[in-house]
Amino acid sequence: MQKQVRNDGNHFEWIDILRGLAALGVVLFHARVDLWVGWNEIRMHPDQFSSFDRMAAWLSAPLPFLGSGVMLFFLLSGFCIHYPTALAKGIELKSYAPRRVLRILPPYLAAVGLSLLVEWICRSRFGAGSSDVQTVWKTIFMAQNYPPSPGQLLSNPSLWSLPVEMELYLVYPLIFWLGQRMGGKLVLSGVAVVSAVALGLVLSGYSWLEGNFAKYWIIWCSGALLAHFIKQKNLPPWRGWYWLPMLGAFLVAAVMVLKGWPHVIGHFFWATGYFFLIWLCLSSPAPGTLMPAGLLKPMLWLGQISYSLYLVHFPLFRLLGTVWVDWNGAKPSNLFICLAASVLAVLVGAIFHWAIEKPSHGLARNFGKRAKA
Repeated sequence: MQKQVRNDGNHFEWIDILRGLAALGVVLFHARVDLWVGWNEIRMHPDQFSSFDRMAAWLSAPLPFLGSGVMLFFLLSGFCIHYPTALAKGIELKSYAPRRVLRILPPYLAAVGLSLLVEWICRSRFGAGSSDVQTVWKTIFMAQNYPPSPGQLLSNPSLWSLPVEMELYLVYPLIFWLGQRMGGKLVLSGVAVVSAVALGLVLSGYSWLEGNFAKYWIIWCSGALLAHFIKQKNLPPWRGWYWLPMLGAFLVAAVMVLKGWPHVIGHFFWATGYFFLIWLCLSSPAPGTLMPAGLLKPMLWLGQISYSLYLVHFPLFRLLGTVWVDWNGAKPSNLFICLAASVLAVLVGAIFHWAIEKPSHGLARNFGKRAKA
């Protein structure tokens, strides 16, 4: 049997590292929206930009693909939720449900409040637009992905994935129950059919289903499948030829982005590549044996603050971008501006984690202990 990753209190270092990298990728992907003029603008009007700006723009080549980190998040979420109960006979709903709510909802609502504060500042000081009242209330109740008029806060469109996560948490106990009675293979087949039907409906014009758990269900459950193998200590060994489907899936997904093909299909190619990537990592020695502590510790720390970083980065960029345009009349032309803003986002995410998310997690743990007592 291949060597498994060191497990400290049911906590895998590889999972934290991947979670942190996924969050950082999404941050870099979004930093360009408000804080860079963009590659196409520089390519089409090179005479309007300095040689340094044109050279720095080449560093943006990987950025259009990093939004796929959300698919990695869904896989890792399925892994982390299923791992503690993979070998259990049932799920203790009286502790499971409140803990999920307490871990997710308080930071989410705090991020909504921060986003609305940013909108108020940008509207009152700079005359920028703001979200309508209906969108605000639907976002507060995690209903923004549904008709009528589905849509996200102007200051934080990243919040679309959180209702999807909550829906996946809600259906997980049902899948767990069905899996024990009908078998995992049959249940996964049913989940795959549901996701395929949801994808077909999205492509048929029901675009609001893109923000529904059904489309991402098989992705999430694929992460749970890896957790099941790990918990049973029978993860199939990584074989050399597995590099082909992993890299092939990433290549197809990248081509789809470049060609502007439907990203709703590309999501599944990204997820396939990330599935194999997680498999590869979990089949590898502990990361501490592969990288120096000076690199390992920051990467683990980034994973710990990844949820907070994801929640707060977009309103920060929206505020900085609005201020920049007001002062300079146009978005930054230097890519390093949005890269510097990404570093600032990490710092703000760390503060948010310390002030909001960490106390929320403590409350969830204490509630779970009382529920089991």
